[in-house]
Amino acid sequence: MFSENALAKFSGGGDNGPMKNTLQDLTSLSVAERIQLVADLWDSIARTPAKVPVPMWQKKELDRRKARFLKNPGSGMTWEQFKRSVNGRK
Repeated sequence: MFSENALAKFSGGGDNGPMKNTLQDLTSLSVAERIQLVADLWDSIARTPAKVPVPMWQKKELDRRKARFLKNPGSGMTWEQFKRSVNGRK
């Protein structure tokens, strides 16, 4: 979690109310604090995957890939096979 100092800077710390100058607040954080903030935000999203919206185009693409795989199960490859194929391109 980011430091108390980062939280104070991010919240604005003044009478203008939290988040009034969000971009300015964020850029006042150090790079390390901003990286930690992004990691914390990402972790908070990952804790509730059911709430993450999946766009229709992505659902259709997943359905297409699943149908293609079910039609020809041998067409897939393991994670190890994939890594070898990618590393072999270098």
